[in-house]
Amino acid sequence: MEVNIDYIPWEQGKKNIKNAKILLEFPPSEIFPLLCPVEEYKWFPIWSCEMVYSQSGKAEQNAVFLTHESDGTIAVETIITYKPPKLIEFLTVKETDSVERLSISLTEIKNNLTELKWTSMAIAYSEKGHKKEQNSNDRTCQVFLDERRKELDYYLRNHEMIKKEGKH
Repeated sequence: MEVNIDYIPWEQGKKNIKNAKILLEFPPSEIFPLLCPVEEYKWFPIWSCEMVYSQSGKAEQNAVFLTHESDGTIAVETIITYKPPKLIEFLTVKETDSVERLSISLTEIKNNLTELKWTSMAIAYSEKGHKKEQNSNDRTCQVFLDERRKELDYYLRNHEMIKKEGKH
């Protein structure tokens, strides 16, 4: 079986960094456990993954899971940093397109007010990956994260998933 990859020429320092922040009126200790591939099913309506490895069955250092991208590709995700309730980092390899390091840090600003900082550093290694990264910016990241904030906030307040239009 032959694999054809449309590699792009190497360029020093070529990466796409996106940053976003959201505020949640809950302490990090309540938010952090929900940043788990298994727990996201409770609050993230379009979430889907396949757990490949985890001793505990949940988020932990070196856990590995698969996600399916909107374009049909498969991403392999590994938790590379796990420091509850302050920091979780994922390393994601998106088939033959790109590699991404996603850092999510939680800082309690004052009692029951947490700043969630989301930082993504992606490096594309194919034309397809490069085009995807060109279409992704801080604004699209902030819109994506604002949706997640609404869903997470709703779950934390109501202990159930937010109802989306068209879903029963």
